[in-house]
Amino acid sequence: MRSPRLTNVDLNLLVVLDAVLAEQNVTRASQRLGMTQPATSHALSRLRAIFDDPLLTRTTSGMKPTPLALEMVGSIRSILDQIEMVLSSSVTFDPLVSEREFTIGLSEHAALVILPKLVSHLQEISSSIRLTIEQASHREAMDMIESGKVELAIGHFSTIPDHLQKVLLYEDEFLCAGRLAHPALAPELSLDDYLDLKHVRVSSQWAVEGYIDNLLIKNGMKRDINITVNNYFIVPLVLQNTNAIAAEPASFVKIFPKTFDLEIKKPPFDIPPIPVVQVWHERFSGDVGHAWLRKTMLKLSGRSSSTTSL
Repeated sequence: MRSPRLTNVDLNLLVVLDAVLAEQNVTRASQRLGMTQPATSHALSRLRAIFDDPLLTRTTSGMKPTPLALEMVGSIRSILDQIEMVLSSSVTFDPLVSEREFTIGLSEHAALVILPKLVSHLQEISSSIRLTIEQASHREAMDMIESGKVELAIGHFSTIPDHLQKVLLYEDEFLCAGRLAHPALAPELSLDDYLDLKHVRVSSQWAVEGYIDNLLIKNGMKRDINITVNNYFIVPLVLQNTNAIAAEPASFVKIFPKTFDLEIKKPPFDIPPIPVVQVWHERFSGDVGHAWLRKTMLKLSGRSSSTTSL
């Protein structure tokens, strides 16, 4: 690949490249940019000539970035973010009048806990701020931050690269749930019953998968997982019609009895709470609007805005 000369590069082309690599589809990129499809295709052709690389290639599963494109995507997003911050550095951020759109990646757990509070807060202050919410699994969230697909991710993430910024928002304990009048739940759930009963487990890319099972294995125990579902909200439907039980984050379990005839009990052994954090790239550290968003998330989670990074 030849090295492109800076004088040959229209910086507007980087905006097109960022959109095309994010969408991996020229039509969707055109819609995102407010451009016609021919204009976007022409810009992509110019970029291919500049970098001497196809950048996107057609496969059986759609358009996919080339290795060079994957290598550049994080840097391009960072460059565009920095340019935007430079251009807006003299403008103070006022959440009451701002029409900024924040793109936030939320795990299923975080969406239940924090999103209703954030939406309610924005309505209370009559803000024109817009939100775009992406599902961010613990497997994909870090890549979404690096690529710029989201500017903030919130959830329980098992691995967070050292160069990313992170702050604890809250911790969620675990509770057990079973059908009303379940014989094993009265008066309390014993460890023997817990291990003998059938269990419902959530297994999806957004679930806190394996947390309890890994803990049991470390202590020489194992539960009998009889039913596996791919969504937390399917759990109560299963529980109310079986003798199975489920141990899930309290934020989910506590809402079950409001709609379903279920009993809630504490687990018969110590399960450390899961930490839920907000994570962002350091390129946003000087962005006053982003700082407001992070501070608001801390406030809504009940933690002090002076909380330090983990």
